[in-house]
Amino acid sequence: VEGDLLLRPVDPGAAAIWRRALQAAAYGKLLSGPGSSGPGSSGRPGTIIIQTVEIIKSSVTFQGGMLTVTVANGPTGQILYQAGEFQLPDVANKDDVIKFDVFQQVAAPAQAHAAVFFEIRHRAKKSTKYWSFVDMATVNYGACSFQIYKAPIEYRLPRHGAFLLPKRDSRLYLTLAPGA
Repeated sequence: VEGDLLLRPVDPGAAAIWRRALQAAAYGKLLSGPGSSGPGSSGRPGTIIIQTVEIIKSSVTFQGGMLTVTVANGPTGQILYQAGEFQLPDVANKDDVIKFDVFQQVAAPAQAHAAVFFEIRHRAKKSTKYWSFVDMATVNYGACSFQIYKAPIEYRLPRHGAFLLPKRDSRLYLTLAPGA
């Protein structure tokens, strides 16, 4: 119906961001709706929705940055496949907080002992600057956040007492949803 639109983005790029945000909200509603598994319920997630990457006091600028998603065998570190690669918006200065609204989704791995690694690169095809991981054996449906670490990355789940370099207060925000 003409004139019924409550929100009209002025910037064409903003329309895509709003669309992705609404899709993420729909997945959240799906998780809490009647007859479906809600947050905290048991079940293997089928979809990983990458919401936001938040880096506090970065030491680099992000020009042509990339977010690479890799699935590996958690205990052995053997890379199984690359699940996705997403362009990050350019950030010309080193603000106190750099926030990337990604709103992309990848299929969750079905393999036993799988872990998903998220690599944040400050330039395309360059080495990893920051990274995070999800041990798929320990997560359930719902919204969650994970610590971001400084490079170097090792494609295996950290053992108890392993030496990791956390990027203080920096987080990766995900939604884990049932498969389609």
